[in-house]
Order: sequence, then structure tokens, then C-alpha cells
Amino acid sequence: MAITKTVAVQLGVTDGAFLTPTLAVSASATQAGADVVLQPFSVTTAWTAVNLGQCSPADWIMLVNRDATNYVQIAVDLTGTKIPFARLVPNGAPMVLPADPTVTLYWKANVAACLVTCLVTEP
Repeated sequence: MAITKTVAVQLGVTDGAFLTPTLAVSASATQAGADVVLQPFSVTTAWTAVNLGQCSPADWIMLVNRDATNYVQIAVDLTGTKIPFARLVPNGAPMVLPADPTVTLYWKANVAACLVTCLVTEP
């Protein structure tokens, strides 16, 4: 049986009187493998590789910071230096990205450990 994965994202802004631009995108794909991981992780204040578990290499990744106070940075490694490129704000919007199987993602909480829910699919 084929596994179909879907993602739908919409971002809009309103000032109370007028609806300003909105961007909505949806996509779906058939997954060749059978593995999907949905798991909460405790992210510490030290850079740690994101654990993709049995979905390594990953295809699509969704991350949600469940902490009420602290943010989590997402980074890639460039010759030993972590380069942050995203911030998961407290109780904030999810980050959804297509994964590059040649790149390891890292994460770090800013002040105290945070709970991040991670959904990963394989190609």
C-alpha cells in the first residue's frame, strides 16, 4: 500500500480592518518507504544533532516548539561552526522543510531545555 504524505501551510496578516496578503501552499507526495517518526524531544542548551531516527535520510521535517518561554535555534554545521538559520519561537508556528539528506540539522535551546515535537518522513 502506498503512503501519501501531505503538507498545507498558510500565512496571512490582518490589521483588524483589512486582510493583507496571504500565501497558501499545499503539496503531496507518495512515500516509497514505510517509516514515519512523530516524537517529542527535550532540546538542551548545547548544539545537538536533530535525531531523525529510522527516517534517516529524511524527506520532510516538521518541528514545533512546545515551550512557553524559550526559543530553539535550528542550524547547519560549516567546518565545526554552527550556522543558525531558523528560530522556533515559544508556542509558535511550526517549521516545515524539505530535508537535504546530505545535511545534518542541529538544534539548541536559548536559556533552558525545551520540548520540541518532531515529525519526520522518509523519501
